[in-house]
Amino acid sequence: MFEVEIFNALAGLITALGTVTVFKFNSAQAMKHRAELLEMLNKAIATNDKHATTEIFLMLHKLRMSFSDIKAICEDNNSSKIIRILQTNFGAVTYLDSQLQYRSMLKKPKVRKFATAVTRFGALLMGLVTAVLIFLMTITEGKVAVSLLIFAVPFSAVLALQLWDLRQDKLIGEMIEGQAQKGYPPI
Repeated sequence: MFEVEIFNALAGLITALGTVTVFKFNSAQAMKHRAELLEMLNKAIATNDKHATTEIFLMLHKLRMSFSDIKAICEDNNSSKIIRILQTNFGAVTYLDSQLQYRSMLKKPKVRKFATAVTRFGALLMGLVTAVLIFLMTITEGKVAVSLLIFAVPFSAVLALQLWDLRQDKLIGEMIEGQAQKGYPPI
């Protein structure tokens, strides 16, 4: 009986190690493939191969853009930030004519300020509710404390998302203002 348990434990350990090894190998292969695509993108830009550049950029970043905009992004010192902003905020910003700019309604400063105020209010509300729930967890016991924990988790998750959104909005604003200071026309 004892030998069977040791065998099962060893089999589980070997399975876990195998899973970690396969994951690490696949991650390394993905990084190698990405590096090869980046090298191909650099060559395509250098040779002005517009179709290859746009297709490779699409495969790398899941963004469809014109050749001139891709070239401008790749030459910018903040290219990784711009790409990340475009990937995570595709409905709010766009990259046209070699500059990052707000889309549609967000071009109006009053709309941006209102959206930021609503997000800040929501974050404040979620923070207060989470704090109250945590306080109540400390003074209660048993099932009530567990139920408060169950409610506190989603509130804190929404709070984290709203704080992340506020940080992203600030980063976008700084990037767009930075372009205006470099001499790009204002939006």
